[in-house]
Amino acid sequence: MKAWKHQDRIHDDCRTLAKRGVKSWVVNSPCGSGKTFMMTRIILGLIANGLRVAIYSVRIQNTFQIMQSLEKAGIKYGVVAASFPGSKDPNAMVQVCSLQTVSRRSGAIPQADYVIIDEAHQQTSKQAEEIFGAYDKKGSTRIGYTATPVGCGGLYKSVIQPPKFDELIACNAHLPARVFVPESPACVVKDDRSSLKTNSNGDISSKLDAAINAVTSVYGNVYKEWKRLNPEALPAVLFAPDVKSSIGYVHRFRQQGVRCASIDGERVVMCRADFSGVDEYDSTVDARQEVIEGSKDGTFKIVCNRFVLRESVDMPWLYHCIVCSTMTGLSTYLQSVGRVLRYWPHYDHVIIQDHSGSTDLHGFPFEDREWTLGDTNRTMAKKLRQQRQKASGTGDEPIICPKCSAARLSGGKCWSCGHMHSRSVRLIRELDGTLTERKVGRISKQKKSKKDFESILRSMLYRFRNSSSGTGTVRQAYALAERQARINGVDPYKIHNVPLPREAGDWNKSVKDFYKGKKI
Repeated sequence: MKAWKHQDRIHDDCRTLAKRGVKSWVVNSPCGSGKTFMMTRIILGLIANGLRVAIYSVRIQNTFQIMQSLEKAGIKYGVVAASFPGSKDPNAMVQVCSLQTVSRRSGAIPQADYVIIDEAHQQTSKQAEEIFGAYDKKGSTRIGYTATPVGCGGLYKSVIQPPKFDELIACNAHLPARVFVPESPACVVKDDRSSLKTNSNGDISSKLDAAINAVTSVYGNVYKEWKRLNPEALPAVLFAPDVKSSIGYVHRFRQQGVRCASIDGERVVMCRADFSGVDEYDSTVDARQEVIEGSKDGTFKIVCNRFVLRESVDMPWLYHCIVCSTMTGLSTYLQSVGRVLRYWPHYDHVIIQDHSGSTDLHGFPFEDREWTLGDTNRTMAKKLRQQRQKASGTGDEPIICPKCSAARLSGGKCWSCGHMHSRSVRLIRELDGTLTERKVGRISKQKKSKKDFESILRSMLYRFRNSSSGTGTVRQAYALAERQARINGVDPYKIHNVPLPREAGDWNKSVKDFYKGKKI
């Protein structure tokens, strides 16, 4: 497999940090960006140089998938995990480890020159600090991989930034997503967002989480919306409010003649082929794998769960994600809906069916986000609030191209297909229980402006001329002013005293250059 450009860039960044003597860093690798390929590439290089590697995974399914990827690459490995007692090989250069199993060995850690931590945001506990700290004392280098590097500041010294969304689309790593949302999510207690009090990590307590998600109904009929949005019944995953309702959805869809399955930490529940009932099994690797394979071949139309499929699950064939659980933490939301963003050659887009209001809370999953080592779910939520406050009244919201569904945050030209349009599509949502497609970012109420278009345009030109970069063009300033005028209900074409370019080429000049020595 040939590496994508962003994978080469990340690989080079890792080599640079290693040469500089940095002993720990985390790679921000979005779902579908090729994390397994990047990890395997580094491991092959390390063992070729006689260096030993320990890989720390989370959850049984994650360990199993790492084992599969190593086998595919022809890498000999041993396993230090209670769930795989028959895979031990202490002499192998690569050891796949469970944090819990190693912790029970009274500090006896597998020897390693490099320690690779998958889903690094999930391995930041005191237990993790003790084990990884033991490697630090031995001089090991540590590399973490995660799509959401929250809470990683205490274990890593640097963070490698992720590829942009348009890069992932361009290299066929991701697919465009169509997002459908409700007006009033029933999963939020009394629809009062102020009740969502978060802890220091930006997530809600388990008690409040149980209260919010202990619902008997959600906005919109899940079955009817699934049928409407996915008439071909392409593979789907459903995130339920709790484990009981996950199993409940299996029964509900069974009554409609749709065969589904549910996976949780203790049980795997599968609808029978004749729809006479369901069969329950212990949540073993084999039982889970049967469901995952059934999702791929169409046996099970929807795989339901509460959390276990949120991350570390490789199911690129998924087309449809149904969110019925309120996800207050950004990392939970991105990891969950990220299951369907991966490229699959038979699709030209994917569907996110959000009954919970989580998209309103966090923004689109395909928005570009910049992470720092100190970030938590709380700090990322604060950044989003500041971004929305800054954009309030400017119309500065994500845009979906009406021709190819590619997403961007600004500009009149689509980066994907080149389509030009000056008018963004504003969502009109209905309160009839039907989910409506979200084509722009979160919408806030705007007071009708008393300004005329000339005043709006003049303000925009001043802003561009006085900006630190000074690179904004006259065309860009006019387009933003035109957009703002429409939002505020102002005629965007009445201009009397603001001088505008008469030559076509002048529209592409920077505002600073064109209005130099001129009065705006």
